[in-house]
Amino acid sequence: MANSKGYYWRRWLGVFGALTVIAALAATQLTIKTGDFSLKNWASLFLVQIIIWNVWGALTPLIFRVSSWLSRTKSRLVAIMVHIPLSLIVVLLFLALYTAIFLFFSGGGRELFNGIFVGLIVSAFHWYMILYWITVGVEYFLRVQDSFKTQELLNLQLKNQLSEAQLKALKMQLNPHFLFNSLNTISGLVRGQDQKKAVAMLARLSDFLREVLVDRENQQITVAGEIGFLKKYLEIEQLRFGSKLVVDIQVQDSTLDFLIPSLIMQPLVENAIKHGISKSKQAEKLRINVESRDGRLSISIYNDGPAIQSNDDGELLGKGVGVSNSIKRLEKIYIDDFEFSIDNVDSGVEVKLDLPIRS
Repeated sequence: MANSKGYYWRRWLGVFGALTVIAALAATQLTIKTGDFSLKNWASLFLVQIIIWNVWGALTPLIFRVSSWLSRTKSRLVAIMVHIPLSLIVVLLFLALYTAIFLFFSGGGRELFNGIFVGLIVSAFHWYMILYWITVGVEYFLRVQDSFKTQELLNLQLKNQLSEAQLKALKMQLNPHFLFNSLNTISGLVRGQDQKKAVAMLARLSDFLREVLVDRENQQITVAGEIGFLKKYLEIEQLRFGSKLVVDIQVQDSTLDFLIPSLIMQPLVENAIKHGISKSKQAEKLRINVESRDGRLSISIYNDGPAIQSNDDGELLGKGVGVSNSIKRLEKIYIDDFEFSIDNVDSGVEVKLDLPIRS
Protein backbone atom coordinates (compact mmCIF):
# COMPACT_ATOMS: atom_id res chain seq x y z
CA MET A 1 0.00 0.00 0.00
CA ALA A 2 2.83 2.41 0.91
CA ASN A 3 4.57 1.72 -2.39
CA SER A 4 1.36 2.33 -4.39
CA LYS A 5 0.80 5.63 -2.56
CA GLY A 6 4.39 6.66 -3.22
CA TYR A 7 3.96 5.80 -6.89
CA TYR A 8 0.71 7.84 -7.00
CA TRP A 9 2.34 10.96 -5.57
CA ARG A 10 5.43 10.61 -7.76
CA ARG A 11 3.18 10.45 -10.79
CA TRP A 12 1.33 13.67 -9.91
CA LEU A 13 4.53 15.45 -8.92
CA GLY A 14 5.76 14.56 -12.39
CA VAL A 15 2.59 16.04 -13.93
CA PHE A 16 2.91 19.33 -12.05
CA GLY A 17 6.64 19.41 -12.77
CA ALA A 18 5.90 19.13 -16.49
CA LEU A 19 3.30 21.92 -16.20
CA THR A 20 5.86 24.12 -14.47
CA VAL A 21 8.25 23.61 -17.38
CA ILE A 22 5.45 24.51 -19.83
CA ALA A 23 4.73 27.64 -17.76
CA ALA A 24 8.40 28.65 -17.95
CA LEU A 25 8.39 28.19 -21.74
CA ALA A 26 5.14 30.19 -22.07
CA ALA A 27 6.59 32.99 -19.94
CA THR A 28 9.69 33.07 -22.13
CA GLN A 29 7.56 33.24 -25.29
CA LEU A 30 5.52 36.15 -23.87
CA THR A 31 8.72 37.90 -22.82
CA ILE A 32 9.93 37.79 -26.42
CA LYS A 33 6.57 39.14 -27.63
CA THR A 34 6.57 42.08 -25.18
CA GLY A 35 10.19 42.94 -25.92
CA ASP A 36 10.89 43.48 -22.21
CA PHE A 37 13.70 41.06 -21.39
CA SER A 38 14.13 42.09 -17.78
CA LEU A 39 14.12 39.37 -15.12
CA LYS A 40 11.29 41.16 -13.30
CA ASN A 41 9.05 41.03 -16.37
CA TRP A 42 9.83 37.35 -16.99
CA ALA A 43 9.23 36.50 -13.33
CA SER A 44 5.83 38.22 -13.30
CA LEU A 45 4.81 36.45 -16.52
CA PHE A 46 6.07 33.14 -15.14
CA LEU A 47 4.03 33.62 -11.96
CA VAL A 48 0.86 34.15 -13.99
CA GLN A 49 1.61 31.22 -16.28
CA ILE A 50 2.49 28.79 -13.51
CA ILE A 51 -0.82 29.58 -11.78
CA ILE A 52 -2.75 29.20 -15.03
CA TRP A 53 -1.09 25.91 -15.98
CA ASN A 54 -1.42 24.47 -12.51
CA VAL A 55 -5.11 25.31 -12.64
CA TRP A 56 -5.17 23.00 -15.65
CA GLY A 57 -3.16 20.54 -13.57
CA ALA A 58 -5.84 20.71 -10.87
CA LEU A 59 -8.46 19.81 -13.50
CA THR A 60 -6.37 16.88 -14.75
CA PRO A 61 -7.28 14.45 -11.88
CA LEU A 62 -10.95 15.15 -12.64
CA ILE A 63 -10.40 14.28 -16.31
CA PHE A 64 -8.47 11.16 -15.28
CA ARG A 65 -11.21 9.96 -12.92
CA VAL A 66 -14.00 10.52 -15.42
CA SER A 67 -12.00 8.85 -18.20
CA SER A 68 -11.16 5.86 -15.98
CA TRP A 69 -14.77 5.50 -14.83
CA LEU A 70 -16.08 5.67 -18.40
CA SER A 71 -13.61 3.05 -19.58
CA ARG A 72 -14.81 0.61 -16.91
CA THR A 73 -18.56 1.17 -17.09
CA LYS A 74 -19.40 2.37 -20.59
CA SER A 75 -18.75 1.37 -24.18
CA ARG A 76 -16.15 3.30 -26.18
CA LEU A 77 -18.83 5.11 -28.19
CA VAL A 78 -20.69 6.19 -25.04
CA ALA A 79 -17.40 7.32 -23.49
CA ILE A 80 -16.67 9.54 -26.50
CA MET A 81 -20.20 10.99 -26.42
CA VAL A 82 -19.71 11.88 -22.74
CA HIS A 83 -16.23 13.32 -23.28
CA ILE A 84 -17.37 15.74 -26.02
CA PRO A 85 -19.69 17.90 -23.84
CA LEU A 86 -17.41 17.43 -20.85
CA SER A 87 -14.43 18.70 -22.82
CA LEU A 88 -16.43 21.82 -23.82
CA ILE A 89 -17.33 22.49 -20.17
CA VAL A 90 -13.79 21.91 -18.87
CA VAL A 91 -12.15 24.12 -21.53
CA LEU A 92 -14.66 26.95 -21.10
CA LEU A 93 -14.23 26.76 -17.31
CA PHE A 94 -10.48 26.86 -17.69
CA LEU A 95 -10.57 29.84 -20.05
CA ALA A 96 -12.86 31.68 -17.60
CA LEU A 97 -10.35 31.03 -14.80
CA TYR A 98 -7.55 32.04 -17.16
CA THR A 99 -9.31 35.38 -17.79
CA ALA A 100 -9.92 35.97 -14.07
CA ILE A 101 -6.27 35.27 -13.20
CA PHE A 102 -5.06 37.55 -15.99
CA LEU A 103 -7.31 40.40 -14.84
CA PHE A 104 -6.27 39.92 -11.21
CA PHE A 105 -2.57 40.37 -12.00
CA SER A 106 -3.03 43.05 -14.68
CA GLY A 107 -5.41 45.16 -12.56
CA GLY A 108 -8.14 45.25 -15.19
CA GLY A 109 -11.80 45.72 -14.25
CA ARG A 110 -14.77 43.39 -14.66
CA GLU A 111 -15.83 45.26 -17.80
CA LEU A 112 -12.85 43.74 -19.61
CA PHE A 113 -13.75 40.16 -18.68
CA ASN A 114 -16.11 39.43 -21.57
CA GLY A 115 -13.77 40.86 -24.19
CA ILE A 116 -10.74 38.91 -22.96
CA PHE A 117 -12.78 35.74 -22.44
CA VAL A 118 -14.16 35.86 -26.00
CA GLY A 119 -10.70 36.63 -27.34
CA LEU A 120 -9.28 33.54 -25.61
CA ILE A 121 -12.09 31.40 -27.02
CA VAL A 122 -11.30 32.60 -30.54
CA SER A 123 -7.51 32.29 -30.24
CA ALA A 124 -6.93 29.38 -27.84
CA PHE A 125 -10.10 27.29 -27.51
CA HIS A 126 -8.99 24.69 -30.07
CA TRP A 127 -5.56 24.30 -28.46
CA TYR A 128 -7.05 23.52 -25.07
CA MET A 129 -9.54 21.13 -26.65
CA ILE A 130 -6.55 19.28 -28.13
CA LEU A 131 -4.88 19.39 -24.70
CA TYR A 132 -8.02 17.89 -23.11
CA TRP A 133 -7.96 14.93 -25.49
CA ILE A 134 -4.19 14.53 -25.00
CA THR A 135 -4.90 14.31 -21.25
CA VAL A 136 -7.50 11.61 -21.94
CA GLY A 137 -4.93 9.77 -24.06
CA VAL A 138 -2.32 9.99 -21.29
CA GLU A 139 -4.83 8.57 -18.80
CA TYR A 140 -5.54 5.68 -21.17
CA PHE A 141 -1.81 5.02 -21.65
CA LEU A 142 -1.10 5.05 -17.91
CA ARG A 143 -4.10 2.81 -17.23
CA VAL A 144 -2.96 0.29 -19.82
CA GLN A 145 0.56 0.43 -18.36
CA ASP A 146 -0.78 -0.16 -14.84
CA SER A 147 -2.95 -3.01 -16.10
CA PHE A 148 0.05 -4.56 -17.83
CA LYS A 149 2.16 -4.30 -14.67
CA THR A 150 -0.64 -5.80 -12.57
CA GLN A 151 -1.05 -8.68 -15.01
CA GLU A 152 2.72 -9.17 -15.12
CA LEU A 153 2.83 -9.32 -11.31
CA LEU A 154 -0.10 -11.76 -11.27
CA ASN A 155 1.62 -13.97 -13.86
CA LEU A 156 4.81 -13.92 -11.79
CA GLN A 157 2.89 -14.89 -8.66
CA LEU A 158 1.15 -17.72 -10.51
CA LYS A 159 4.49 -18.87 -11.91
CA ASN A 160 6.04 -18.87 -8.43
CA GLN A 161 3.06 -20.77 -7.04
CA LEU A 162 3.36 -23.33 -9.84
CA SER A 163 7.09 -23.74 -9.23
CA GLU A 164 6.46 -24.16 -5.51
CA ALA A 165 3.80 -26.78 -6.19
CA GLN A 166 6.13 -28.62 -8.57
CA LEU A 167 8.93 -28.53 -5.99
CA LYS A 168 6.64 -29.98 -3.34
CA ALA A 169 5.50 -32.68 -5.75
CA LEU A 170 9.11 -33.66 -6.48
CA LYS A 171 9.92 -33.69 -2.78
CA MET A 172 6.87 -35.82 -2.00
CA GLN A 173 8.22 -38.36 -4.49
CA LEU A 174 11.54 -38.51 -2.64
CA ASN A 175 10.08 -39.21 0.81
CA PRO A 176 8.09 -42.37 -0.10
CA HIS A 177 11.03 -43.52 -2.25
CA PHE A 178 13.32 -43.54 0.77
CA LEU A 179 10.59 -44.86 3.08
CA PHE A 180 9.78 -47.86 0.88
CA ASN A 181 13.47 -48.77 0.57
CA SER A 182 13.90 -48.61 4.35
CA LEU A 183 10.79 -50.72 4.98
CA ASN A 184 12.02 -53.31 2.46
CA THR A 185 15.30 -53.49 4.36
CA ILE A 186 13.48 -53.95 7.68
CA SER A 187 11.28 -56.60 6.08
CA GLY A 188 14.42 -58.43 4.96
CA LEU A 189 15.85 -58.31 8.48
CA VAL A 190 12.63 -59.73 9.90
CA ARG A 191 12.59 -62.54 7.35
CA GLY A 192 16.22 -63.25 8.28
CA GLN A 193 15.15 -63.38 11.94
CA ASP A 194 17.52 -60.56 12.86
CA GLN A 195 14.86 -58.98 15.06
CA LYS A 196 17.26 -56.95 17.22
CA LYS A 197 18.64 -55.11 14.19
CA ALA A 198 15.13 -54.73 12.73
CA VAL A 199 13.85 -53.10 15.94
CA ALA A 200 16.86 -50.77 16.08
CA MET A 201 16.33 -49.82 12.47
CA LEU A 202 12.63 -49.12 13.07
CA ALA A 203 13.57 -46.85 15.97
CA ARG A 204 16.09 -44.95 13.80
CA LEU A 205 13.55 -44.73 10.99
CA SER A 206 10.93 -43.34 13.38
CA ASP A 207 13.34 -40.63 14.56
CA PHE A 208 14.26 -39.74 11.01
CA LEU A 209 10.66 -39.54 9.78
CA ARG A 210 9.69 -37.41 12.75
CA GLU A 211 12.19 -34.75 11.74
CA VAL A 212 12.07 -35.06 7.97
CA LEU A 213 8.51 -35.95 6.99
CA VAL A 214 6.56 -34.06 9.65
CA ASP A 215 6.22 -30.31 9.13
CA ARG A 216 8.81 -30.11 6.35
CA GLU A 217 7.18 -27.39 4.22
CA ASN A 218 10.30 -25.27 3.82
CA GLN A 219 12.19 -25.84 0.59
CA GLN A 220 15.42 -24.39 2.03
CA ILE A 221 17.47 -25.59 5.00
CA THR A 222 20.89 -24.78 6.41
CA VAL A 223 23.83 -27.00 5.58
CA ALA A 224 24.02 -27.89 9.29
CA GLY A 225 20.39 -29.02 9.27
CA GLU A 226 20.80 -31.04 6.08
CA ILE A 227 23.90 -32.77 7.45
CA GLY A 228 21.97 -33.57 10.64
CA PHE A 229 19.22 -35.28 8.61
CA LEU A 230 21.83 -37.04 6.51
CA LYS A 231 23.55 -38.47 9.59
CA LYS A 232 20.25 -39.90 10.83
CA TYR A 233 19.72 -41.55 7.45
CA LEU A 234 23.24 -42.96 7.47
CA GLU A 235 22.67 -44.45 10.95
CA ILE A 236 19.87 -46.48 9.38
CA GLU A 237 22.08 -47.60 6.49
CA GLN A 238 24.97 -48.49 8.81
CA LEU A 239 22.65 -50.79 10.73
CA ARG A 240 21.98 -52.49 7.41
CA PHE A 241 25.57 -52.69 6.11
CA GLY A 242 27.51 -52.80 9.36
CA SER A 243 31.30 -52.45 8.98
CA LYS A 244 30.96 -52.55 5.20
CA LEU A 245 29.85 -48.90 5.17
CA VAL A 246 32.60 -46.49 6.24
CA VAL A 247 31.40 -42.88 6.27
CA ASP A 248 33.63 -39.80 6.22
CA ILE A 249 31.85 -36.42 6.42
CA GLN A 250 33.89 -33.22 6.14
CA VAL A 251 31.99 -29.92 6.41
CA GLN A 252 33.71 -26.54 6.39
CA ASP A 253 32.54 -24.53 9.41
CA SER A 254 31.92 -21.38 7.36
CA THR A 255 29.28 -23.21 5.28
CA LEU A 256 27.07 -24.41 8.16
CA ASP A 257 24.65 -21.46 7.94
CA PHE A 258 24.40 -21.48 4.15
CA LEU A 259 21.00 -22.40 2.71
CA ILE A 260 20.50 -25.34 0.36
CA PRO A 261 17.39 -27.21 -0.86
CA SER A 262 16.16 -29.48 1.92
CA LEU A 263 16.76 -33.23 1.38
CA ILE A 264 18.95 -32.51 -1.65
CA MET A 265 21.85 -34.67 -0.41
CA GLN A 266 20.00 -37.72 0.98
CA PRO A 267 18.85 -39.15 -2.39
CA LEU A 268 22.37 -38.62 -3.79
CA VAL A 269 23.90 -40.49 -0.85
CA GLU A 270 21.23 -43.20 -1.17
CA ASN A 271 22.10 -43.51 -4.86
CA ALA A 272 25.81 -43.85 -3.99
CA ILE A 273 25.04 -46.67 -1.56
CA LYS A 274 22.51 -48.45 -3.77
CA HIS A 275 24.38 -48.25 -7.11
CA GLY A 276 27.90 -48.11 -5.70
CA ILE A 277 28.78 -49.68 -2.36
CA SER A 278 26.09 -52.38 -2.44
CA LYS A 279 27.23 -53.50 -5.91
CA SER A 280 30.77 -54.46 -4.92
CA LYS A 281 32.16 -56.67 -2.15
CA GLN A 282 35.27 -54.51 -1.89
CA ALA A 283 33.45 -51.13 -1.84
CA GLU A 284 32.93 -49.55 1.56
CA LYS A 285 33.93 -45.88 1.47
CA LEU A 286 31.41 -43.08 1.39
CA ARG A 287 33.02 -39.64 1.49
CA ILE A 288 30.95 -36.42 1.78
CA ASN A 289 32.59 -33.01 1.52
CA VAL A 290 31.00 -29.55 1.82
CA GLU A 291 33.10 -26.41 1.39
CA SER A 292 33.07 -22.86 0.11
CA ARG A 293 35.18 -22.39 -2.98
CA ASP A 294 35.57 -19.26 -5.13
CA GLY A 295 32.42 -17.70 -3.73
CA ARG A 296 30.34 -20.82 -4.43
CA LEU A 297 29.12 -23.74 -2.34
CA SER A 298 30.79 -26.99 -3.39
CA ILE A 299 29.32 -30.37 -2.37
CA SER A 300 30.84 -33.71 -3.36
CA ILE A 301 29.67 -37.25 -2.61
CA TYR A 302 32.14 -40.04 -3.44
CA ASN A 303 31.86 -43.82 -3.19
CA ASP A 304 34.44 -46.42 -4.17
CA GLY A 305 31.91 -48.67 -5.91
CA PRO A 306 32.04 -49.79 -9.53
CA ALA A 307 32.14 -47.26 -12.35
CA ILE A 308 28.85 -46.19 -13.89
CA GLN A 309 28.32 -47.36 -17.45
CA SER A 310 27.37 -44.90 -20.16
CA ASN A 311 25.22 -45.17 -23.27
CA ASP A 312 26.26 -44.48 -26.86
CA ASP A 313 25.82 -40.72 -26.32
CA GLY A 314 28.16 -40.72 -23.35
CA GLU A 315 25.35 -40.19 -20.83
CA LEU A 316 25.81 -42.10 -17.57
CA LEU A 317 23.18 -44.75 -16.81
CA GLY A 318 21.59 -45.75 -13.53
CA LYS A 319 20.80 -42.30 -12.13
CA GLY A 320 17.54 -43.43 -10.56
CA VAL A 321 14.47 -41.51 -9.40
CA GLY A 322 16.26 -39.77 -6.54
CA VAL A 323 18.99 -38.27 -8.70
CA SER A 324 16.59 -37.27 -11.49
CA ASN A 325 14.26 -35.52 -9.04
CA SER A 326 17.20 -33.79 -7.37
CA ILE A 327 18.26 -32.33 -10.72
CA LYS A 328 14.70 -31.18 -11.43
CA ARG A 329 14.51 -29.47 -8.03
CA LEU A 330 17.82 -27.70 -8.65
CA GLU A 331 16.54 -26.48 -12.03
CA LYS A 332 13.40 -25.08 -10.39
CA ILE A 333 15.27 -23.33 -7.58
CA TYR A 334 18.43 -22.09 -9.32
CA ILE A 335 17.32 -22.05 -13.00
CA ASP A 336 20.74 -22.32 -14.67
CA ASP A 337 22.88 -20.99 -11.81
CA PHE A 338 24.13 -24.41 -10.68
CA GLU A 339 26.26 -27.31 -11.84
CA PHE A 340 25.56 -31.00 -11.32
CA SER A 341 27.91 -33.75 -12.43
CA ILE A 342 28.46 -37.50 -11.96
CA ASP A 343 31.89 -38.78 -12.93
CA ASN A 344 33.90 -41.95 -12.62
CA VAL A 345 37.01 -40.92 -10.60
CA ASP A 346 39.66 -42.54 -8.38
CA SER A 347 38.33 -46.08 -8.74
CA GLY A 348 34.86 -44.91 -7.77
CA VAL A 349 32.06 -42.50 -8.59
CA GLU A 350 31.74 -38.87 -7.50
CA VAL A 351 28.71 -36.59 -7.59
CA LYS A 352 29.47 -32.87 -7.51
CA LEU A 353 27.17 -29.94 -6.82
CA ASP A 354 28.17 -26.33 -7.38
CA LEU A 355 25.56 -23.91 -5.96
CA PRO A 356 25.30 -20.16 -5.36
CA ILE A 357 25.82 -19.17 -1.74
CA ARG A 358 22.59 -18.18 0.02
CA SER A 359 22.46 -17.40 3.69
